[in-house]
Formats: sequence, structure tokens, C-alpha cells
Amino acid sequence: DSVRERERLWTDKEGNGEAFEFFKKTAFEKMKILKIPFTFENPELAEQSLLGRQRIAHLNHIYNLVKVMQNFCDQFGILVDFEHYIHNSLDPDDEIRFCVPDVGKFVSAVHLYSPTPLHRPMPIEVGSEDQRHIYGWLFNLKQKGFEEGILIFERGGGQNPGEYIKTSIYAIRLMVEQL
Repeated sequence: DSVRERERLWTDKEGNGEAFEFFKKTAFEKMKILKIPFTFENPELAEQSLLGRQRIAHLNHIYNLVKVMQNFCDQFGILVDFEHYIHNSLDPDDEIRFCVPDVGKFVSAVHLYSPTPLHRPMPIEVGSEDQRHIYGWLFNLKQKGFEEGILIFERGGGQNPGEYIKTSIYAIRLMVEQL
């Protein structure tokens, strides 16, 4: 529906000025009309000189930002990347544990892959320690209200997709079934 609405407003074939009126609207008004989701992801570690200086790295901070943005438009959400927390020397367990009780309601997507110190997404093996950690983080988010969202399996470039997909997708499905 929103794709057709976008196309209609973009082209305005009838020439009735509706497209012109649309382009005069604020970004928030356009997002509401077109139902465009916008997520804030916790940042990846930047340069060593910036270690600990990123202003919006903690889940609580992103939650507060999204909560305020939702006063203008409810299309804002949180995208959680557990490996990014680890790279920033933040414990994903603590980020979730010490966050507000309803943070999960604002999570719209999660990047899933076995976290490594080199930011090279690795497959999730069934029964592995990594699968146990990821499941625990998802379970903790569920305890804080995460009921529906997109689970994105992220893999690094240059690898054979068959190696990653055959075990990782199955491991993710098993986690979802148990949640």
C-alpha cells in the first residue's frame, strides 16, 4: 500500500497539485503518510581515538532518542547489533538489563551473527556458545517487550553464502521457536 501511495504522490499524473502539496510537508509528515520506518542502530567502533566518546552508543540513550522522536512520528525504532556493543567494550547483557522495562517495544530489528572481535560476521552454529549468547540476548529483549521485529542475519562479504546460510538460518529458526 505505501509503495503505491509513494508512486502516486511522486508522479501525480492527474496534475491536481497533490504531489506539490506533499513536497511542502515536513519530513515527519511525509514519513507518516508513506509509512517509512526509520531505525537507529548502535554504532560500530570508530577510530581508536574515539573509543568511549560516542554520544549515542548505549541502548538507554538510543531508547531516549527514539522515544522523543516518536512524539513527532511513530515510524522510529531501534535496531540492535550485539557485536557493535562488544566492539565498544559494552556488555550486551548489561545494556539490556539496565535499560528501561519497555525498551523491547521499541526494537524493530536485530542483526544476528556470531560476534567476533574482528567484525567479520561468522555463522551461528546450532548448539554453539554463540547461539546460547544470542538466544539469551533475544530472550532478555523479549522480557522487556520485544514481541515482533525483523531478525537480520548479517554475513560478511567474500564468503560462500552456502557455508553460512545452511547452519545459521536453522540456528536462528530454532531460537525463534524457543522464544
